[in-house]
Amino acid sequence: MGLGGEWVGPVTGPIRTGDLTHSGANLPMGRSLKEDSDLDRERPSPNELVALLGPHPARSLGLDLDAGNGAESDLSSWLVASVLLGGRTPEAVALDAFRRLRDARLATPAEIATAGAPALLAPLEAAKIPKCEGVAAVIGRVSSNLERQHSGSVDRLAAGADDLEDLAHRLSGLGAGFGRAAVLRFLTPLRERWSAANDLPATTAVCSAASDLGLLAFAEDAEGAPATIAAWTRNETGPDDVGPAAAAPRDVEAALERLGRRACLRGRSERCPLGERCPRTGAGSEIDA
Repeated sequence: MGLGGEWVGPVTGPIRTGDLTHSGANLPMGRSLKEDSDLDRERPSPNELVALLGPHPARSLGLDLDAGNGAESDLSSWLVASVLLGGRTPEAVALDAFRRLRDARLATPAEIATAGAPALLAPLEAAKIPKCEGVAAVIGRVSSNLERQHSGSVDRLAAGADDLEDLAHRLSGLGAGFGRAAVLRFLTPLRERWSAANDLPATTAVCSAASDLGLLAFAEDAEGAPATIAAWTRNETGPDDVGPAAAAPRDVEAALERLGRRACLRGRSERCPLGERCPRTGAGSEIDA
């Protein structure tokens, strides 16, 4: 979906939105995997998986999205970052752009609404964001509408949402360009913050990687996958894996997303970053993270 997209429901069922694909039971067939006992023995721990493939982008930016813990400013900053991460923009470029905005005091909707969208152009151009004028316009529009309609509070926008469809519709109403892909990207790490986001399914890439690692039954429903991944993350967290460095479920899901896209979706064991621990019968070789 391009910058001019708008929300079209429903959320359940296959959702293909540019760089995000949510669907159930759409995993590659004909896979040849190691035995379950080998999978259990060789599977990386949640912390190992995140250390290898990277945490959720919000964590990379130092944003705390947990309710009652993270500041409202961190949540609204994630709204800005979720727009930057859209389209074909590489994650590293988007994160660099956000850090440049933060250095310029333009990382929250309140700051952006005050300064105006044109103020975003210099940092976005310096970070080499593609089509930066269009991106700046979307961020400016979303920020201004959040300030005007919800006093700058995303929690206020989400309060009382009946379900995922209602919540997604409210978010997409922040302005043209904040369409389905951006809404899903924004909501994915926030399932535990708002009950209305609980039903957001995992992407096909996440389900493919989790299935290969033996975390999910083959073609398990994508709507149940996030809860299964979260339970595994918590169950596998030992006494030495606590504190700020411990992987959260959203970090593990982001790592699985990267793993699925790099290797699992297409059965490319030679591209698997897990190397000899690749669950497919042919051990993959390491690639650059």
